[in-house]
Amino acid sequence: MIFHTVSMIAVLVDQIAQAPVVVQRAQPAAEPEWKWWFTALAPWVGPLLSCVVSIYVAWKVFNWQGRKDREQWIRDQKLGEWRELISVVASVEDLIPILIDEKLDLDALKQAILRVIPYLRNRLFINKDLQEIGFGEEWGELLKFALSDLSNAKNSLDAARIHSAINNANLEIESAYKKLKEAKIEIRNRYGKLQKKLLETSEKYLGT
Repeated sequence: MIFHTVSMIAVLVDQIAQAPVVVQRAQPAAEPEWKWWFTALAPWVGPLLSCVVSIYVAWKVFNWQGRKDREQWIRDQKLGEWRELISVVASVEDLIPILIDEKLDLDALKQAILRVIPYLRNRLFINKDLQEIGFGEEWGELLKFALSDLSNAKNSLDAARIHSAINNANLEIESAYKKLKEAKIEIRNRYGKLQKKLLETSEKYLGT
């Protein structure tokens, strides 16, 4: 009996020894799809981004340079208009008497003041600056003064001299002369203020 039991145990052990050992390995998890695409596109993404950045930088530089050139062009146009206006306004000064007894060429003075008007109307780039200081209106007042007050004062003196030659009216001449003297001083003061305002404004906007 014992022998039989030992024999069965030996057979069982022999079968276990001969049976193959199967070890099941866990399957590796599949990689995400995005990771595959990233790996595949990586060699292309870098150069593409570099190209896009280069184009963007070039575009910004182009716009900046274009804006800078336009600003310089506008500044040049303003400078030209200021120079023209200052020059034509300065031409009036020679016709305004410095001395009270200096001869007054009223017709030439009127024409010189009138010549400035078209320059004021045709200022495309500095028109806004001139409007802000009211230069056009004040120049119009200067012209009006020359056409009315100054002209009347001169005509009154001429008439008084003719009348004095006939009636010996010296007081009338003195009164008319005084009015003309005051008118000469007034137009010179008005012109001087306008010329100063023009120069100061041009320096302010041109930064000179």
